[in-house]
Amino acid sequence: MGCLSQSTIACIQRFQSKVLRTSVNAPWYVRSSDLHRDEGVKSVVNEIMKIAKSHELWLRQHVNEKAARLVETAGRKNPVETQVFFRPSKATVAANLFH
Repeated sequence: MGCLSQSTIACIQRFQSKVLRTSVNAPWYVRSSDLHRDEGVKSVVNEIMKIAKSHELWLRQHVNEKAARLVETAGRKNPVETQVFFRPSKATVAANLFH
């Protein structure tokens, strides 16, 4: 889910819930999920997922082939595989040096 760790997302969600609880002066026994639903506030996870999906769609339709390939390589475990598209090969570098 993007570049945020699960613990960071949970921390942001707790802060959002505390601010919401304070702003509506809700008692401690009211569930945070009920507060979010009643006040129409989306959770942090839902917002991150919405933005991530929108960004992925934008990348898939990008005019730059290298940017569009990021979506294809995003699930790979080795980050070096993603960077291959942006680094020229040694042969290309050598050929450009002697021209």
